Amino acid sequence: MPENITINTVTADGAGIHPVTLTISLQTGLPLLLFVGIPNQRARETRIKLAAIMKNCGFRMPNRKIIVDVSPATTVRSTQLWDLPLLIGILLADHQLHLPNESGDVSSLSAFGQVSLRGELCENTVDTAAIAYYQLELLDSSPDSCCGKTLLIPQTSFYRMRPLIRNCPNFFPLRSIKDLNAENKGRTKGITTNCLTYVKKENSLYEREIKIYPNQNFAWLAICAAVLGRHHLLITGAPGTGKSSLLNYAAALMPKLPYSTSLRQLELLAVSPDMPKANLLNTFDVAHCEHPGVQAKIKDFIGDVAHDWPGLIRLTNNGILFMDEFNHFSPGIIKVIKHFLTEKELETYQAGKIYRIESEFLCLAAMNPCPCGQYLSEGGCNCSAAALSAYWRYIDEALLDRFDCTVVLPKFDANLLEEDTGCQKIDLNELRDKFETASQRQKLRLEKHNLGFVYNARADLEIINKCFNISAAATEQIFEISRKYNSSSRSQHSLLTLSRTVADLADSEKVTPLHVATAWQMKQKFNWGGKDAASVGVSAMAL
Repeated sequence: MPENITINTVTADGAGIHPVTLTISLQTGLPLLLFVGIPNQRARETRIKLAAIMKNCGFRMPNRKIIVDVSPATTVRSTQLWDLPLLIGILLADHQLHLPNESGDVSSLSAFGQVSLRGELCENTVDTAAIAYYQLELLDSSPDSCCGKTLLIPQTSFYRMRPLIRNCPNFFPLRSIKDLNAENKGRTKGITTNCLTYVKKENSLYEREIKIYPNQNFAWLAICAAVLGRHHLLITGAPGTGKSSLLNYAAALMPKLPYSTSLRQLELLAVSPDMPKANLLNTFDVAHCEHPGVQAKIKDFIGDVAHDWPGLIRLTNNGILFMDEFNHFSPGIIKVIKHFLTEKELETYQAGKIYRIESEFLCLAAMNPCPCGQYLSEGGCNCSAAALSAYWRYIDEALLDRFDCTVVLPKFDANLLEEDTGCQKIDLNELRDKFETASQRQKLRLEKHNLGFVYNARADLEIINKCFNISAAATEQIFEISRKYNSSSRSQHSLLTLSRTVADLADSEKVTPLHVATAWQMKQKFNWGGKDAASVGVSAMAL
């Protein structure tokens, strides 16, 4: 076996997990540990720690110069997972250890883990992110290359992550470095992950029945359309009308995420120091939702790599970003949200490196119509024109045009609160089943034309022309609306896609003028003249 050993490992920062290659070479000279590619301040402490671990586990530290080449060095920010790969690499180079496979091939060997002075592998939340990263790598590679992967990981992290591990026969969980000094000299038998069973706890959010008041019917229809078609939504209304509570119900309507998407979400959540780790696995395939407060800063959204914070934009990829009191956020945050309402990525310069933020989230926002909140009430608003202008200062026409749905929520009827009359009780389980049926219809519609699945809001002109099945009368109605109100091309596209989603909610294969009228009513851009908007088109949508 050569004295130069190459081991693959990982490092973590706020953007996720990054691969790193450690090339360990034993040279003649003074017993030193030198890192090539990163600052060398902790090299002496690292050598002392590794020597103590080896002595406690029955190995010996080579009395030679140890050179560790790190590549690529530009991605390295954290070395907390390097204890295990450094130990294994040094022991392999010094012929004190043999590989788990018989071939002696080290090119496919990967390892990560933090080791205590007694040689026991410590449980680390970053291990969860690293396992998710390696599982994604194996999914993206060919089946032949998957069989050759050998991954040495902490045993506690393996058993915690075992329900998520698929098609990885060469995972070798280790409890302690002493296991490598057993009679089999490291030739431990890998655990077959297919035989492991795990019962996932159901999220209590999926067992709720909600109550919708008559004044909320149209807003609830808009929320259902927003979730099904991934249409960005902005609701306005007086305080106490139920804007925030309605938007919170949207999280229960989100479908379960695909396996690969869930792994990427888990990787980002695990590297974030401020995220609770106890419930990560129970919400593995659940779309992540965030509710930032108005005091949030722009780095809370785009991330802070220097402090390992991925940012709300990354964390809510394929999830929901709730923004209550939308206009009270800082102008910089509103500009970032405005960018992501139409674009999927943004480049930012942090910690001496350019990071690309990629995210497709669903933005659900709510705000009051004026500083006092009574603009929609009959004779109840006393705000001056200057106060209204300042209140809407950063919510311009271009931003409103990027929201597919802009809905006004009327005030409650006080009698309904006492009598509980006219309320509609909705079983979310039944509604999710209806959403699943509508989603399957969307997929079949695209598969007929050999097109990949996209949500209605993301559909391009080719998909609209081939798959949306818009009737001639509905098409003429859309063109008439565009001419009458001088709509922008973005607004026309939004009306087309929203009409298709409304038709899907109504279990209709064809888009009719009624669906177009309902969709247009969801795009009124706060024309306060029509306060009876909540009654339009609802009778046709039996949700």
